[in-house]
Amino acid sequence: MKRSDIIIKLENALSIFDQCYILYADLIYLKQLSENEEQLFQEFRFLMRNIDYEWKLLIIDLYKLFKGSEHHSISKILNILVENHKNLVWKNRIELSRLKAFQKDLEDNKLKETLTTLYNLREKFIAHLDNNSKDYLSTLNIEKVKLLMDFGEKCLTETYYSLCDGKYLFNHLQFSGIETITNKILELKENQVE
Repeated sequence: MKRSDIIIKLENALSIFDQCYILYADLIYLKQLSENEEQLFQEFRFLMRNIDYEWKLLIIDLYKLFKGSEHHSISKILNILVENHKNLVWKNRIELSRLKAFQKDLEDNKLKETLTTLYNLREKFIAHLDNNSKDYLSTLNIEKVKLLMDFGEKCLTETYYSLCDGKYLFNHLQFSGIETITNKILELKENQVE
């Protein structure tokens, strides 16, 4: 496999990860709403629906990154790099032992348990709406998502940095999009009162 093909795979995975980060930032914000913000969410139902949509999108995108059979999965990228390492012109940029360490990290019990939960959610809650779908959603919390996000960021950015002589510039903003919308609505409501 050519270096350019591997870099495209990495950039595609990083782009998916970038989207995950945006959704993750929103869900962290939503976990710590103030009383005024909670009232706003009750008043504007589209904000409540947004929470559900963001969880679903995050599950779908994380599934793409972590399910081995997916085209841009981290494990598939690592497998390509490990299998082709001795043939790579630029093999001295990233040690084979580092790539194997990332593969081993994917086998960590805590990460595997979280991935099993993620796969079940994707299959039972999103792809095929089971009768007990709400039970499944409660099995994945923001702390488990953080475990996946931390691993994805470490693995993808370190690999990209090693192979491309630079850091990947994420497109995501450093704040939650839903927080911006919520603050704007609260500001407009306050201005109406005055």
